[in-house]
Amino acid sequence: MTVDTMAPAARWGAERSADLACLAARYAVRFPWYGHLLARRGVLGSDRLDELPVLGPDLLDAHYYTAPHPQFPCAGVYFSSGTSTGRPKRVLYSAADDDACAGRHRALFEEFLGGLPVGSVAVTDLGACHVAASARRIFLEMGFDARGIDVERPLGEHTGLLNACRPDVLFTLPQILDRLLRSPDPLRIAPRKVIVIGGLAPAGWRRRVAERFGIGFADVLDLFGSVEIGAIAYYDAATGCYRFHDHILPEVVPPGPDPDASLPGGGSGALLLTSFARDCFPALRYATGDLISGLRRVEHGGRVGYVFDRIGGRAARPRPARLNGTGARAW
Repeated sequence: MTVDTMAPAARWGAERSADLACLAARYAVRFPWYGHLLARRGVLGSDRLDELPVLGPDLLDAHYYTAPHPQFPCAGVYFSSGTSTGRPKRVLYSAADDDACAGRHRALFEEFLGGLPVGSVAVTDLGACHVAASARRIFLEMGFDARGIDVERPLGEHTGLLNACRPDVLFTLPQILDRLLRSPDPLRIAPRKVIVIGGLAPAGWRRRVAERFGIGFADVLDLFGSVEIGAIAYYDAATGCYRFHDHILPEVVPPGPDPDASLPGGGSGALLLTSFARDCFPALRYATGDLISGLRRVEHGGRVGYVFDRIGGRAARPRPARLNGTGARAW
């Protein structure tokens, strides 16, 4: 495996400068507030990643999450949990957005679940989020007996339903699975595959889950995604690191309030994501709020892509910078 640890994100972005310019121009038209931001900063038409603004929570709170979007009359609406802000975040998806996210997850699931027979039971207990709807669709298309459990049910009912379903595949959140494994009513299931998304699922935790269910470490798949971006990355057992999907251009910036501070080194910092496959969200230097380590570009098996080692926690909310006289703010 060839590793490129020194290439800065600006250089990676330069290799896709034409795509970046087209993406910024498209978002400037679809989201007038974004075009106004680019114009005020004098970077309208720029193809340099490091010149484009970071889309942080204050700016998106003011102009996206709660704003009307008449330019997308047919878009589907999904909500995040809102754990970081105390209120759900409203995010739009076009049919193309849905199909792109489902296609990436399906490619992963087909490889990960390839040994299971048609008709196997696949249970999703993620709640009413975008990834849950996408997962049920994928499981049905793959010939699984796809079922969903409402995570708002009392713990005893939740455990009982899982025991009755006897899932071959369990797709859940780490925090939900932790709660189920601590339930006074014993969880008596023996899934052959476990998929988790959201929260922190470090290697030690996944190893304990595999031991609890009597499966191999590689039978627990950890996905990284968000309602804003969709499918972001996944743990790749072949390389021992998290691999970004091909539509993602990742970068790290210094965590904390000072954007001019030096990075800790080793590809560590607050994660920004640019997606080249998102219609109804301005996915250009979007600040996820995650701290990651080991961001680098690698060549493995004839394929070049971006990887990282781990998610280390959440970044501190940065000091906002004035955008315009309305009080809207950006990083």
